Amino acid sequence: MSRVFNEVRYSLISFFRNGNRVFWSLLFPVLFMILFITLFGGQHLTGLKGVSYATFLLPGIIGVTIVSASFGFTVTDCAKNRARGIFRKLATTPISKIEWNASLILTRTITTLLSVIISLAVALLLFKVSPHINLLAALLMLSGIVLFAGLGTLFAIFVRDEDAALPASNAVLFALMFVSGTFMPLATLPWYMRDISKLSPLTYLNNGLQGAMITNNFGDASVNLLVVSVVAVVLFTLGVALLRWKDD
Repeated sequence: MSRVFNEVRYSLISFFRNGNRVFWSLLFPVLFMILFITLFGGQHLTGLKGVSYATFLLPGIIGVTIVSASFGFTVTDCAKNRARGIFRKLATTPISKIEWNASLILTRTITTLLSVIISLAVALLLFKVSPHINLLAALLMLSGIVLFAGLGTLFAIFVRDEDAALPASNAVLFALMFVSGTFMPLATLPWYMRDISKLSPLTYLNNGLQGAMITNNFGDASVNLLVVSVVAVVLFTLGVALLRWKDD
């Protein structure tokens, strides 16, 4: 366990020393929230189920935070570690791939939690949004972190260029955001985008957070939690198994 916590400590130090990472993880989701509430907060949109747009948007912003922190930075970290020979060096140390991935999950959980706290504070102070914070919402967030970290590890297998990692991961991030009902209710999207949204894991995370935090639809939230958890286990297991250190 000491190796895991040492890796977490090193990763957090590196994170807070990198201004770009702090911005994209902690402040970027908040700016999106302010922008979209400013643009659409006064409009009557189909599918809001009796809640304000700001209230509807908050779970989606949390979803974006999870994707940005877990998927985006996992892709860039893996590409950097491969390009700079860090994986080859790690292969000669006592730390195992399981321990390294455990430290990755812990680091992403801490940074995501910080961003979620900031988003909740801004939502409450500026827009008077006070969602329900409960165990189901916490489990959805944790499962989402594991899912998108696993997806990021798998994606990084095919993105071998360090310079290409950031734009490639951002392209996936923005595609997921706009097809998963993050900024607009799925009912307002064209039929083909609604069909595509069924393939996006972010859709199930967003829907689960909506049910757990906003509408109190715990049955729907539990079903979405099950979907997210199963996909998380599959993707993370594949990521750990397929990402090679010694060959990189």
